[in-house]
Amino acid sequence: MKYKLKKWYPSLPKDWEVGMEVGQDDRFKSYYSPCNGKYKEFFVNFEQVEQNEEFWEKVVPKEFEILKRQTYPCQGASNGGNYQVIESVKRLSDGEVFTIGDKVRISKLQHDGSFTIDEFYFDCNNDKLLCNGKCTGNGHVSITKIEHCKKPLFTTEDGVEMFEGDTFYWYAQSINEIMKSTVKKGATETDSNRFKKFSNIESAQSYYNFEQKLFSANDIEKLLKTHSKNMVDSSLFMEVRKIVKERLKK
Repeated sequence: MKYKLKKWYPSLPKDWEVGMEVGQDDRFKSYYSPCNGKYKEFFVNFEQVEQNEEFWEKVVPKEFEILKRQTYPCQGASNGGNYQVIESVKRLSDGEVFTIGDKVRISKLQHDGSFTIDEFYFDCNNDKLLCNGKCTGNGHVSITKIEHCKKPLFTTEDGVEMFEGDTFYWYAQSINEIMKSTVKKGATETDSNRFKKFSNIESAQSYYNFEQKLFSANDIEKLLKTHSKNMVDSSLFMEVRKIVKERLKK
């Protein structure tokens, strides 16, 4: 905690100026003495500092820096007024940058707590910076309490985003089996294109059944004969037989 001098009083060194700051750990404060041109140390009674709001004011550490504002005209305003929208901010404690549209979550929540930022605004004291978005209830989420959601490392064939530690399934053509693996750090969308990946074994099995060379033209013919005698001579059957043969040539 720090306090800033807002009014000089007689027990202070004459060289101390309004605006000088003292911290809780500053038992002694150096100041320059013009009498002998040297620095001297002044004992700081921090308890008295805290109790004398007339002379000292608490220094509230700045939590953020606004990186980008956008000015928009007020629609329908007769005086041509404008309003500003905060679009991007930097949290000073760790340098993390947040922008409208970022997907974030409320830190330290056991459940997901994620939302997409759609606005930044100040609290009623015009001091703390808050943000809002869907799934935040009544909003009022401080930027000191949010963190970016992890970005997916790749997306499976069935449209599920995969993060580090997630389980996925893939077809190993060399051994003709469906395998189970875990997403490792450093995986990318490019890596996932080496073979088809799925979020669950049912989707992987479906791909295996319908995309791999599991059936012959004779299998299809037998199946169609079972359901319709006339189907064997139909143009539909001939088309299916042609597709199967072409598939088997690949």
